[in-house]
Amino acid sequence: MKKKGKTLRHIVSSRSKFITLAKKNLSYATKSDTKYRFLYVVLLRYFDKLVIHLGHQKVERIVKFIVNQLKKVANSPSDIIGMVSERKFFILKDPGQSEIGNLQEFAESVASRIIELVSRGVKFGGKLIQPSVNIGISIFPKDSRRIDELIKSAELALEGAEKKGGNTFSISGDGAELSIGRGRRILDELYEAIRSGKMYMVFQPIVDLKNGMRIKMIELLLRWYGQDIGPEKIISVSEELGISRVVNEFIFGKLSEISRRLHKYCFSFNILPQHLTTSFVKSIIDNVKRYNIQAERIYLEISEKARFEEIKEFLKNIELLRKVGFRFIIDDFGSSSSIISHIKDIPAEIVKIDKSVIKEAGSGDNFNRIIIQGIVQMVKGIGKKICAEGIETKEELELVRDFDFDFAQGFLFSPPVTEEELLVL
Repeated sequence: MKKKGKTLRHIVSSRSKFITLAKKNLSYATKSDTKYRFLYVVLLRYFDKLVIHLGHQKVERIVKFIVNQLKKVANSPSDIIGMVSERKFFILKDPGQSEIGNLQEFAESVASRIIELVSRGVKFGGKLIQPSVNIGISIFPKDSRRIDELIKSAELALEGAEKKGGNTFSISGDGAELSIGRGRRILDELYEAIRSGKMYMVFQPIVDLKNGMRIKMIELLLRWYGQDIGPEKIISVSEELGISRVVNEFIFGKLSEISRRLHKYCFSFNILPQHLTTSFVKSIIDNVKRYNIQAERIYLEISEKARFEEIKEFLKNIELLRKVGFRFIIDDFGSSSSIISHIKDIPAEIVKIDKSVIKEAGSGDNFNRIIIQGIVQMVKGIGKKICAEGIETKEELELVRDFDFDFAQGFLFSPPVTEEELLVL
């Protein structure tokens, strides 16, 4: 029996359940006086380091503590909390009868409250552990009337918050997402870039530390002349604008040319798991057949900046690509949103350690050396190879050799080079 006066809130444990409830909530909001909703995406930073340093049981206590703190913010009967992964939480906040003169001020006040509550921390044996979070925010109906688009806007805002450091937040509209007008302009520019040759490829070797530092494979990096935008973002933009097929054809056309000239090497390029839709996978498979490329020579690098729930959603498509012959690499491992507890479930052969981890381990801090040693032992213990990213000095090379890395990549060996430069390496 429900106790009188007890405030009940929806707390769900998956993205799909959250979306189902949120759709109903937003539908109700359009018909009610409280027409606004605020979506908060809260990310626990340094999850993997906490697991290695404290162990899973203590980290589970930290996660439960965070959920309990979020309940203090999501205190309206219509608020929804979604625990979409071990380190990522959604809140759909109904402002109720709150006086909202300024949407941004309200959004900021709630985000600041979340950070303050979470930073109170948890004590273990007299030692206070204060979790660090980042928050991305979007607003209904200002940013969108659809929950999937609100989530996308909030997650893009979250990326902006992560760049600021710990215990920070960013609101959608701070330049993170594409407006309709800007999207149309970028669409036109993207087509023109491919047509005119402003879209081009550069190549960076990955060397085999166990075989005389010979080239193991070559990473393809997409570049857009005159635009400060990385390869993953180019693919994201093309996917968002519905022209990923055109960009795929460009990538595989170039891959076909270079692979015929350098037939002894494998090649890799970056994708995000949310790109692995059925249509995207079909486009990749069609292009492999069209350009007569051996799929076995291609590694797809899944950015570890993604969350496991996002990867899990597309595991069937990953398996489909593996059956065709494609191989997989986990990229950026050890970044703030790590998936260390799920790495065994991702069918990748190689794990690339983020350059920030290498830099920290080389700083002389013994704790950071223990962290990297634990990562190496864990990765090798489940039968995967390990690669160091961002190697720039001989000292860093010696460090990763000492830790028994298999491969390495970085400016010490070669910066990203043009096709002509690659052929003479």
